[in-house]
Amino acid sequence: MLSQQDLTYSAKQPRPEPDEVDYAQRDFVNLVATIFLLVLALCVSWTVRAVTDQERQLRCVESGRRDCVQIATPPQGMRALR
Repeated sequence: MLSQQDLTYSAKQPRPEPDEVDYAQRDFVNLVATIFLLVLALCVSWTVRAVTDQERQLRCVESGRRDCVQIATPPQGMRALR
């Protein structure tokens, strides 16, 4: 518990002046943090999408279907040129 002397001593001390804030540095740090969070969000989004696609393909294969993955084929006109 604080005594009366402690309170009067702290009241007599001058308040320290606030340091000047370097707003340019704060803006830079905030920009870097925002970019990092955006990249992290994109990575998480890509990972979730990849896992979801893989689970969808796995369910398709486990159900016994054979057309789970589309195979790229040339357009109809390109086959006639062969």
